[in-house]
Amino acid sequence: MQVSKLKLSRMEILAFKNGLRLHNDAIRLFNSKSYPSAYFLSVLALEEFGKAEALSYFLFYWANSPFTEQELQDWFSELYRHPFKHRAFYRDRVPRGSLKRMKTAWDKVGMIELLKQNSVYVGLPKNRRLINLRGKINSPFGVKREKAAKQITVVNDYLIGLALGHIHKYMGVDNEGIQRLLNRPFLAKLNRVWKLKGWEMKKEIIKIEKWAAAGYK
Repeated sequence: MQVSKLKLSRMEILAFKNGLRLHNDAIRLFNSKSYPSAYFLSVLALEEFGKAEALSYFLFYWANSPFTEQELQDWFSELYRHPFKHRAFYRDRVPRGSLKRMKTAWDKVGMIELLKQNSVYVGLPKNRRLINLRGKINSPFGVKREKAAKQITVVNDYLIGLALGHIHKYMGVDNEGIQRLLNRPFLAKLNRVWKLKGWEMKKEIIKIEKWAAAGYK
């Protein structure tokens, strides 16, 4: 049994649009100084963009493969696992270099689910699935402005990179529905509603602008 490519493509664009909704809501909550909730929604946005990335990857590489029903069930069940979506989001953004550096980066990605849960729930830490009754109480109020801003910047930088890459033909986006969103007004809005940028995105912007100035060579 195969799954319809049209359905997968529709799922991809809906996940992307839902990520945009969550991202915009996170910024509104941040501006209202509700930093823990802003952080939480921003991670949810990251997860939806990760889902869209995973679907895009599946459509490009595997949609024509002869999967069994169980194999398809196993793959799609991954879309319901948060760490899978986190890794799909970061797959092409983990720094290349030594194995040690890459492992450190992936370990940080692996912490996202815990940090997300800690931004909304009061509780005690776990050690190997056991509650650490002597551990420090987790409080969502520990999520301050800087932490929420950093998380929202990660997502906004991702969107800026996609938009700039598509506009200047620096990178390809296969889904035509998403292509239609990645225009100059969209890019202008991203820069207007969120002023912060990470240093890696600042470098990427310079690289893409040089590419465009050279006539896409």
